[in-house]
Amino acid sequence: MEREAVLTERDAKKVIQDAGYKVVSFQLGEPPKRTAFLFRVNQLEPGQRASLEGALREELTDADKVAIDSLGRATIVVRGDPAAAEASVSASLKSRGLATAGTETRTWPRLDATYVVAVPGMTGPAAARTIADALAGVAKVVAVHVYQDTATATLWLKEPCDALETNVKAALTPAGFSVARFELLGD
Repeated sequence: MEREAVLTERDAKKVIQDAGYKVVSFQLGEPPKRTAFLFRVNQLEPGQRASLEGALREELTDADKVAIDSLGRATIVVRGDPAAAEASVSASLKSRGLATAGTETRTWPRLDATYVVAVPGMTGPAAARTIADALAGVAKVVAVHVYQDTATATLWLKEPCDALETNVKAALTPAGFSVARFELLGD
């Protein structure tokens, strides 16, 4: 689809019906505005990370994405009013006694894509940092999260990219790492 392309109501209904779904209502409008809050927390064990992510998803009902990686880097993407979202995220983290550092707020892209990359040899924080730094420099990547326990990295891009796998391999090879698995995740 072309950049900023808009489907007519008739075309949109046809696409939805061709996919086997029934259109109950249709309303034109802008896609929801999404804001990303990026920050750092203390490094947590895998079980603690998963528990915190789940609790944040449950409490922040407007959150589309929540991730906290092995290095303590966190990203929460929230729909709606940015000021209200920031207040909700802050209150949620404060209620858990979590100190944050390096807080940054970004407008999240309207289109995005999530990829998972398996990177053998990700042992220890130094390797995880090297991999995260290498992947952060890949074109179209807006956030990187690395997970030492599963030897994977999750890449959030502003849009799908056909050349991404090649670009990821080119970024990791000089750092001494290879790619064992590369996968586009469906939301």
